[in-house]
Amino acid sequence: LREGGQLVLPFAEPLLDPYVPADAQITTFGDEAGSDVQLVDRIVRDDGQDLTYLVHGELLTLSTNLVGRHHARNLAAAIAVCQLLGLDLEAVAARAGAIPLPRWRGETQRLAGGIDVVNDAYNANPASMEAALRLLAETPTEGRRIAVLGLMAELGPEAERYHREVGALAARVGVDMVVAVGDLARAYLDGAGDGVSGFAVADATAAVEQVLATVQPGDRVLVKGSRAAGLEVVPVLLAERLEGSAT
Repeated sequence: LREGGQLVLPFAEPLLDPYVPADAQITTFGDEAGSDVQLVDRIVRDDGQDLTYLVHGELLTLSTNLVGRHHARNLAAAIAVCQLLGLDLEAVAARAGAIPLPRWRGETQRLAGGIDVVNDAYNANPASMEAALRLLAETPTEGRRIAVLGLMAELGPEAERYHREVGALAARVGVDMVVAVGDLARAYLDGAGDGVSGFAVADATAAVEQVLATVQPGDRVLVKGSRAAGLEVVPVLLAERLEGSAT
C-alpha cells in the first residue's frame, strides 16, 4: 500500500491490526455501531434480502438476490469501495438486484411438490457451514428444514471436532433433519444429538435416496460440503426424481 493509501477493513478486526500501516486512511464496514458503512436492517425473503445501510450517516437501501448475513457484509464492503471511488451510491444500490449468484454457492431451486433445494455444494469449512445453516434457519419455510452435509476437507487433526461442532450448531439453530454424507458423517450426528432426526449415508447417491424417502411438500433442503464430497449432483438428481414422480 502506498503512503497514505486507502484501506477498507471490517470494523474492529484485531487480526488485521498488525498489518495496517500507521498512515493508512481506513474505511470500515460491518454490523457494529461505529462502522463507516454499517448494516442497520435486514429483511430476509425466500429469494433474497432487503438491506439498509448507514453510510457515513446517510441511509442507503437495496434489494438483492444474494442471501445470508455474510453477503450483506460483503455488500457493505463493496459500498465502501464504491464510495471511495466517487460512484453514485443510489445507482450502485439499484444494481445490487442484478448480481448473479455464483454457481453452487447458494443457488435455490423450487422442485416438483413445492420443495426448495439450496445448492451450496461448491465448498465448505466451519465458517461457511455456520453461515449456510443460519441462513437455512432464518429463511421463511412452510415445511421442515433439512441439511445434507458432506465432508469438510483439509481440516487436519481437529477435523472430527469441527464436524461435531457443525452438527451441534445445526441442532441449535433449529434444523429438523441432518443427512450426513461420507467420511465423518457420524461426527455430524454425534454433535447434533437426539434433538435432530439424523441419518448417516455413504455417498451422494445414498443421500438422494434418503431425502426422497422423507421429504415432504414445503420442505427446504440445504446441500453443502467440500468439493471432495461431490454433493453438487444431489440437487440435480433430486430434481430428476421428483419431476419423474410428479408426471
